[in-house]
Amino acid sequence: MDLRAVFCLARALTGKHKSVAILTVMVFAGGLLAGRCLSFAIDGLPDPLLIVYAGLEAAVLPLAWWVWRLPE
Repeated sequence: MDLRAVFCLARALTGKHKSVAILTVMVFAGGLLAGRCLSFAIDGLPDPLLIVYAGLEAAVLPLAWWVWRLPE
């Protein structure tokens, strides 16, 4: 298991460093989405499953932003 995933899971369960864990999720999902959009632009449209993945990655960003902005 990736150490970033362990970090985010541990922070989500304990609440300590919650904002760092959420920002890590936002950066990770944003990087995946940016790379996937670049791939779409260079290679053309892929299989529908990869388009679904891009949609899920795009959905994570506003959700993570909303959770990050919630009051403690």
